[in-house]
Amino acid sequence: MLRRLIVLVATAAVLWSLWWIAAAFSMQAGLQAWLDARRAEGWVAEADRILVTGYPLDFTTTVTGLDLADPGTGLAWSAPEFRFVSRAWNPVNVAAVWPAAQTVATPDERIAVEAEGMEAALVLFPGPALALSSASGGLKAASMVSTRGWEASVAEARLAVDRLSGDGDHYDLRAEVARLEPTQPLLDLVDPRGRLPRQIALMSLDATVGFDRPWDRLAIEDRRPQPVSLRLRRLKATWGQLDLEAAGALDIDADGVATGEIQVRAVNWREMLALGVEAGVIPPDLAGTVEGGLSLLAGALGNPDTLELPLSFRGGLLALGPVPLGPAPRFRLR
Repeated sequence: MLRRLIVLVATAAVLWSLWWIAAAFSMQAGLQAWLDARRAEGWVAEADRILVTGYPLDFTTTVTGLDLADPGTGLAWSAPEFRFVSRAWNPVNVAAVWPAAQTVATPDERIAVEAEGMEAALVLFPGPALALSSASGGLKAASMVSTRGWEASVAEARLAVDRLSGDGDHYDLRAEVARLEPTQPLLDLVDPRGRLPRQIALMSLDATVGFDRPWDRLAIEDRRPQPVSLRLRRLKATWGQLDLEAAGALDIDADGVATGEIQVRAVNWREMLALGVEAGVIPPDLAGTVEGGLSLLAGALGNPDTLELPLSFRGGLLALGPVPLGPAPRFRLR
């Protein structure tokens, strides 16, 4: 009886080992084939080494000397090492770990990214498309330095994404960013007189975004899914004495033009108005008129320091209540 048990265990171990070796070889060959296919399409797609370890319970794939560049968008990414891990019995649950230093490039600049920690956990739908079911991730003590002369940093950030069941490709999105230091050009634009602290204390987002196609393997190989709708449950930002909250809904057409309204609640709105005048968003000769009208609206709500107004997207233009702000941003992903 004992001998039979030993033989059974030994046989199972041999079969498992053979299966693990075959699966590891398949993963390594599949990733190399993916890089070869990208090069055939005109990409830069190079890796010094692809190594699969983790026997017997994991598949730990480590890619060193990775360089990717998409000629269609001009986006590129270089990393000395990128690692992703999956359990041998559940390969569609993947943990990804980025290196402490990497480089992202656009047609206009190269950005050196450093972080003490940058990782994500992905749950994928089984199948060749590897469509995203859910994801969560975060980074700590991250900084970005551009060849165009700007720098930015964030102390901590977290992101969670869940694909909703039902018709359409809709994803719940929740994000939180703590102690974000924007770039100096942005600070100079928004706050030219240095009224605000350099760091935005907290930003958080809770929304559902609809896309024209799912986020899957083709989002890298072909094109990025483009947003078609936004349901903003809550956006909150705290920057010095300024406190901003927003909620609402937008529909987005194929050109990235949004239509709809976002209800905005602003605390210490007079400070925001002064920043808008200094940044050139609001003409100085209209500042007094705008402030007087907004004061009446705030007073009607019962708190003269808090203002609630719709941010309207209409015909490619943006307006805050009765105040036109000019062209609205386009919602397009490169």
